[in-house]
Amino acid sequence: MLPRLGQGPHRTLPVRGGHRGTDQDGPGRPPPHDRAAAADHPHPDLRISAAGLRFADTARPWPSEGAPRRAAVSSFGFGGTNVHVVLEEQPVTALGRLPVRAEGTASSEGTADTAAAEPQLLLLSAGNPELLDEYIEDLLDTLDRAPGAPIAALAHTLGAREPLTTRLAIVAADTEEFTRRLRHARRQLTDGARGDLGDGAFAADAPLPEAQRRIAFVFPGQGSQRPGMLQDLHERFTGFRTDVNVLSAVARRDTGFDLADLLYGEAAGAGTPGAEGAEGASEELGRRLTATDVCQPLLGTVQIAATRLLAHCGVAPDLALGHSVGEFAAAAAAGALTAEDTVRLLVHRGAALRQAETALGGGMLVVQTDKDTCGRLIAGVDDVWLACFNQPRQVVVSGTPHGLAAVREACAEAGIVTVALDVSDAFHSPRLACAEETIRTHLAGRRISGPVVPFVSSVNAAVCADPELLRELWARHASTPVHFDDAVRTAYDQGARIFLQVTGGSSLLSSVRRNLTGHGQGDVHLVPAGGEAPDGGQGFVRALARLAVLGVPVDPRALVPREDRRLLDLPVAKLDTQSYWVPGGRPAKKDESTASLPPRPAPHEETPMAPMAPMTSTDGPTSDPTDRVLQLVRLVQEQVALLIRLAEAQSARAPAAQGHAAQAPAAEATEPATAGPVPEPVSPPSPPPPTRSLRRPGAPTRSPRPCSRTSRGSVRSRWVICGATSG
Repeated sequence: MLPRLGQGPHRTLPVRGGHRGTDQDGPGRPPPHDRAAAADHPHPDLRISAAGLRFADTARPWPSEGAPRRAAVSSFGFGGTNVHVVLEEQPVTALGRLPVRAEGTASSEGTADTAAAEPQLLLLSAGNPELLDEYIEDLLDTLDRAPGAPIAALAHTLGAREPLTTRLAIVAADTEEFTRRLRHARRQLTDGARGDLGDGAFAADAPLPEAQRRIAFVFPGQGSQRPGMLQDLHERFTGFRTDVNVLSAVARRDTGFDLADLLYGEAAGAGTPGAEGAEGASEELGRRLTATDVCQPLLGTVQIAATRLLAHCGVAPDLALGHSVGEFAAAAAAGALTAEDTVRLLVHRGAALRQAETALGGGMLVVQTDKDTCGRLIAGVDDVWLACFNQPRQVVVSGTPHGLAAVREACAEAGIVTVALDVSDAFHSPRLACAEETIRTHLAGRRISGPVVPFVSSVNAAVCADPELLRELWARHASTPVHFDDAVRTAYDQGARIFLQVTGGSSLLSSVRRNLTGHGQGDVHLVPAGGEAPDGGQGFVRALARLAVLGVPVDPRALVPREDRRLLDLPVAKLDTQSYWVPGGRPAKKDESTASLPPRPAPHEETPMAPMAPMTSTDGPTSDPTDRVLQLVRLVQEQVALLIRLAEAQSARAPAAQGHAAQAPAAEATEPATAGPVPEPVSPPSPPPPTRSLRRPGAPTRSPRPCSRTSRGSVRSRWVICGATSG
């Protein structure tokens, strides 16, 4: 509960609003309200004292108790407009003088750990480009007057505001860098630039339509692992670090080694450039990360942790798909598997595949050509198979080292580029079919749910919602080719327009773009959620900035450490207003060619009603909106007058109707049970002009009901009047 204008055994009630506190009230003293009779003699039924309330007739001390003082102010209007506002006292520190923690200081809680030198997302928005330019000018003026404003507090304050239509997102690590990039971006916007403005700035006149904001999370497979991958996120974000540690503990129960230590611990530190024996340690670490039983649970761990970090920042998938072993992290993102079950499955799957590897070994080779050409190149070569269809002109083949050497030689003679992948065996080939039964047995005891969001498998390139179908697909996943090209097109057909690669830089996004050539007219957006190597978090924050401009509900405050989440007194963008007020003081135009409306009849004269002339118009539409409004007002006035006169005429006949009812009780005059004749109201001397009736054709005709007069003398009309207008 929030205190009301004071703390302690009594709370303070204002007598009436309108008073604004001044410096004379002093700090910590709620201002008194004007005295009123209600304050001196409150009504006894209110029981003010019994409720622990009192009127603020004098200024009273309001001591601080360590927490910010808050007050609730209510305003009640007789017209039904009520306002309730909760106020909190302004922080003691002023803009530009907020304390900043030293670089590297650990955070006690929250998402981010350090504020100094960490890139932040600053999101500005306004109703249109002109208003955004004015807003930028106001913000720059404010920052010029307070050049020491912390970047984290700026990002938190701007991120707390609801984004408007026109948006500008800037990534900066300090206030000086932000103001410099903001001025440069302003000049670019003036010149008409939009989209990626460079230097960590992104802009758009409007976000994408909702139907074009559907995000597909894309997860790469084996070969995308790197020593120290996502280390910048691991160092900065507590949530990411916690998820990695928890999932590493799950894997350690079955593997006996710590995945987090391999990536970020002493084992990883031994391979750091500059360390003693770093070169040899780095090679050894790379070989260990390539091993199937290590690589697969390791990829799943960091990919799930990155997915959760994105969700904490407001970015969630509308669809998920993965390449090769990345399919399992995609299944976790879609809700088909829990995070822990995904890591356990990858631990057992990696172990099964490691046992299936022969002493001869195997590998995979990227061939930059189409599948038909690649098929001709490998024809006649033993122990080589088509393994992955990534894009129209990129195929991956698997096989023995001897067979792959023959393919590489044939491609070189044909002038076709090849690239060897850093993998431990010939995945997605019949060489691993012996592991299917082991994996199938493990899947039988693993709980698989129906995906919460659409999940596209690269085994059959289709949306899979049946858990039993997923078990069958995943049992033969390692020995079946990957149809990533068709899976991407399926994701597009399901409405995905933003493809976000979660880890591994942009290695898959070029394939996504080529697979969708001819499927859209620039409506596809490819966003990597970071670089292949750690970059201090710049790539991750820039991805969020781009998504925010596209219309994804990114929350920049998730990047700010909890202790730096302070609201600053910054200007706000002016709203894009539009006036709906009818211009006043303009005389109505007269048109002699049209029939004039009759003068307003006297409301209480006992004279026969004259027929009402229908509204007429000129050959073209009325150009002045005031004329149309005045005509409508006059029409309504005349209808009201007619209703009043009809009601009074019927009221005068009421005694006669009651007498008739006494003589013949079976035929009630006021409310007939059947559609029999009832007394007619005063008829006009001549019929009104023909109008369009609102009665359904063929429906029975009802006689008009009489009206009744309320106790206050106002008339409640019960007549049904048709044909008042022609519309």
